[in-house]
Amino acid sequence: MRTALFDVASIDAADQGLEGMEPDLPFPLAYRGIYKERQREVDWQLYDSIGVRRANPPSKRKIRRNY
Repeated sequence: MRTALFDVASIDAADQGLEGMEPDLPFPLAYRGIYKERQREVDWQLYDSIGVRRANPPSKRKIRRNY
């Protein structure tokens, strides 16, 4: 039952788009301090999980595209 309700709500939300949906707090334009460090740590974990390595030239291009 819960899955069916989620499916219906997801479809309804997709049909309506994002108009009128705002976050409770604005997203920061840039991360600083510990938040920037955490962001970079998670970034490298994600890159490692898909096989993107820092020393590999094609991988470096992919990384630069995301920053």
